[in-house]
Amino acid sequence: MSVLTELDQIRSYLSMPGQPFELIDETIKGVPLKVYKHLPRNLSVFVVEAMERFADRTFIVSDARRLTYGEALGRAAGLAQLLRTRYGVGGGTRVGIAMRNSPEWILSLIAILLADGIAVLVNSRGTADEIVHGLNDTECGVLIADRRRGEAAATGFHGQIIFAEETGAFRDQDGQELAVTSSPVVASDASIDDPAMILFTSGTTGRPKGATLTHRGIGTFLFGMRHNGGTYLGHAARRMGVEPAALIAAMPQQATLAIFRCSTSAARRRC
Repeated sequence: MSVLTELDQIRSYLSMPGQPFELIDETIKGVPLKVYKHLPRNLSVFVVEAMERFADRTFIVSDARRLTYGEALGRAAGLAQLLRTRYGVGGGTRVGIAMRNSPEWILSLIAILLADGIAVLVNSRGTADEIVHGLNDTECGVLIADRRRGEAAATGFHGQIIFAEETGAFRDQDGQELAVTSSPVVASDASIDDPAMILFTSGTTGRPKGATLTHRGIGTFLFGMRHNGGTYLGHAARRMGVEPAALIAAMPQQATLAIFRCSTSAARRRC
């Protein structure tokens, strides 16, 4: 039996009734499709379930800062509470993120999803004019930004700005530190076909245009990655003559290295 045939068999098995990636027939906006039966109702549920499952494991390492999944989720929930109560985020409010790679970028994205907002992910390496255009064109009500991008956007952005500091603090436009404390985690009530994020095209024929992604679209992509991972795991376990669970137990925690980060004070002023 060829490797491809073997992989196809495992992939099909994992999508059968009763399996974790079970596929069912459903009509979405008039189009009959195969969809994952166990797809969470929105991305905030997806994130909460995954992060709570591994709450004690390390999630982010940034210089001397380390956050577990549980710590990060609690802080994101606190930021989500602030977004709801002070900034009126909810029911699909569009909230922009413009900052270099940092833990606060990740926490802000999770918080927006928990608060039932739509995350508008502008190109943080764009010019001030490009950032402002993207925010105003998508009718953002709030922007979470690092100091450089927030100050650049302030000249033309119509909404409110929250500044994310390198220390992990968040400040309002008057420079006052915002109270972001670990809070109970509550997933949003967004529906599966509601918008979840807005990303931007490359702008090869004009200004970059916002492209809307739904909770179903992103969730299906993530489930598809898991499905593929489970397929290759099952194949490896079969070849090694062990159960998949035993192979998982022997695997070290995986990590992703994000290298696009300015490491010196002088470089940070430019990026």
